[in-house]
Amino acid sequence: MIPFSKDAGTTLRGGRQELLFGSQRLVGPGDFTQVPHTFDGAQAIFRIADWTMIPFWTQAVFVDKYKFNKSSPDHQFYGFYTTAPAHLLPLNLDLYYLGANNRGATFNGTTGRENRHTLGLRTRGNIGQTNWDFELEGAGQFGTVGSGNIGAGMFTAVLGYTFPVKEWSPRANIEFDYASGDRKPGGRVGTFNQLFPNGHSYLGYIDYIGRQNIISPNAGIAISPIRDLTLTLQQYLFWRASDRDSIYNKSSAVLRATAPMRAMSARRQTCSRLTTSRAICKAMRATASSLAADLFRRPAGTKIASSSMRRCSTLYEKRELRIRPDRFDPDCYEKMMAR
Repeated sequence: MIPFSKDAGTTLRGGRQELLFGSQRLVGPGDFTQVPHTFDGAQAIFRIADWTMIPFWTQAVFVDKYKFNKSSPDHQFYGFYTTAPAHLLPLNLDLYYLGANNRGATFNGTTGRENRHTLGLRTRGNIGQTNWDFELEGAGQFGTVGSGNIGAGMFTAVLGYTFPVKEWSPRANIEFDYASGDRKPGGRVGTFNQLFPNGHSYLGYIDYIGRQNIISPNAGIAISPIRDLTLTLQQYLFWRASDRDSIYNKSSAVLRATAPMRAMSARRQTCSRLTTSRAICKAMRATASSLAADLFRRPAGTKIASSSMRRCSTLYEKRELRIRPDRFDPDCYEKMMAR
């Protein structure tokens, strides 16, 4: 801590550390996870009156089971976070820029170096002299993944009410969360990157759904019957923002792939087993790639002819769909994926 005056000072931090900014929706320590988010780098915390400004530059640390954990220059994370009161209104403002430079990344079929920039704004406060409170946060992302441009975003709105019951301090809230998804595999990237969130605090304590390609209205109530004890009850509803993109968990891993990506995954698994014949693998790749494109062109509700269904059933039972690329039929594949 370096004091400059009564109302101004600077704190410098270097080495391995955790980062915690604002609501922690995008940057937090990752509590309640087996592998917390840690970084090697530096940050400076400037405080001037009610203003706080934090520039930082770090490299993400990865866990090695048998060696000391090391950070990597292939995964850089840097930016600037500032908080300040809005003197004209009874609320606080957070403004931030977050940059991520990752050597290798994949989003819905687009692969390459990720150079992503996030600009965000958060505000929160009470509504007049009432028991109502609110929080709004939004962020936009731009940059590149490989040769594809990034255009993604997220938005959160929270409205709460604290009941005038002094003993239990009950509070009810409604919330809406949105994070964009990709419109189609390959090319331009529309999937929001949730970066390094403290995910346990949001979208359900089950830690199942992440802030990527999601629409979630939710509501809850919390009470404090005794000191240092809070009981909460929450209800969440989830939809995909884009049905052409996958469902992601709180670690940003694919929880359930979209149909064409499942087709590609099945093709890769098949080829890995058929190591004795490169020709078969090549044919499977070509067929599955054309199938992925055909799945998007096929009108919704299109039915498969009964003759094709019978043939598909026979091939499926004989497992010939997996070893005979010359008999690989897109209609059959759709039926097999449906199982």
